[in-house]
Amino acid sequence: MQPLYEAENQNAPDESTYVFQGLSGALDHVLYNDAAAERVTGADTWQINAGEALALEYSRFNYNGMSFHEASPYRSSDHDPVIVGLSAEAVAPVELTLLGINDFHGRLNANTVPFAGTIEQLRAAAPGETLLLSAGDNIGASLFASAIQQDQPTIDVLNALALDSSAVGNHEFDKGFADLTDRVEPAAQFSHLGANVYQKGSKTPALQEYETFEVDGLTVGVIGVVTEETGALVAPGGIAAIEFGDPVEAVNRVDAQLSDGDAGNGEADVVVALYHEGAPELSLGAGVEYTLEMGMAASPVFASIVEDTSADVDVLYTAHTHQTYAWAAPVPGAEGTTRPVIQTGSYGANVGKVTLRVDPATGDVLAHTQQNVGVTKTPAADLHPPDPPLARPSLGRHVQRSQQPLVLGGVVGGTPQGSGAALEVA
Repeated sequence: MQPLYEAENQNAPDESTYVFQGLSGALDHVLYNDAAAERVTGADTWQINAGEALALEYSRFNYNGMSFHEASPYRSSDHDPVIVGLSAEAVAPVELTLLGINDFHGRLNANTVPFAGTIEQLRAAAPGETLLLSAGDNIGASLFASAIQQDQPTIDVLNALALDSSAVGNHEFDKGFADLTDRVEPAAQFSHLGANVYQKGSKTPALQEYETFEVDGLTVGVIGVVTEETGALVAPGGIAAIEFGDPVEAVNRVDAQLSDGDAGNGEADVVVALYHEGAPELSLGAGVEYTLEMGMAASPVFASIVEDTSADVDVLYTAHTHQTYAWAAPVPGAEGTTRPVIQTGSYGANVGKVTLRVDPATGDVLAHTQQNVGVTKTPAADLHPPDPPLARPSLGRHVQRSQQPLVLGGVVGGTPQGSGAALEVA
């Protein structure tokens, strides 16, 4: 039994459990496996036997001239019973499903219905609630049908898909910061997160930094950041009032806030980082697999995301580079553990599915999977209501609307003429 005494998970009281011929010690044990350990609330020795007189043993009935036997638990043997407390119900791990997209870029085309259908199919197959998240660039550099309407059709589709939250990408700033805050955000039914976007010359956040969601009894914190190079990628006049900081520093700062035990500033059991930054494109030979190590070696920025993001962050969704990968990356300072690092490519080609098996008592991730799921091959006609995959209210209508030709009023050379020019979908 000595190895058990030395084990970290042993719960043995430091007491004797028997007396025999003047000797005492601890010979009595209750052993339990990992599943039972989740329900153990404590252990102790019930000292009712070992210290009693020998004559009181049940085996001594009529042994003496005078009977000391009594029908009670006392002195049933020369051993004290070991008592183990168990909770009435086991607390089962929570299976959390996250669905992610990135760099959609207003791709409203023949792929839109299969893309939406894939999300709905994954939701339907999940064991519980899901979160749908984006790592940015939902709009901007869009196809004509969306771009000519300032990407409102894309926002409508993402609203109908019930996108929960999105990091801002650099293209969210294409028309300037004011356009993002005054037009795009009010039109969207999902948050736009930018923890490393600051008011000029300060560390005062210019955008919402994080959002928390209650999912199957867990509080999931989602932090969003954008590439630090955004200032060089968009027109400077539109972003004169803001600046962009180190995304990893911002994620770690907000994560510390979500993990400090102060409910007043937000707390989370699980933390997800949405990075609009990712592993670079590489020229690889035919049949050569792109690995995590290759991406880190090629980009110090990506290496910092993998190696320097706090170990308390459980999932890293990445974006911006339009690459497709789903890696299990080592967690810094936690030897033998990994966490998902994933990017879905671009234009709705894939949906990034991450599953986490979480201990609800501690928030620890016990296991995880990550994969890029290609769009469904189910014919588009079969994905429209009343079939369940696109039964979400208004989704089918918006997806169908995005596929129909534009009827433009007062258009010359593709440019609407006059402030009152009609822009309608037939």
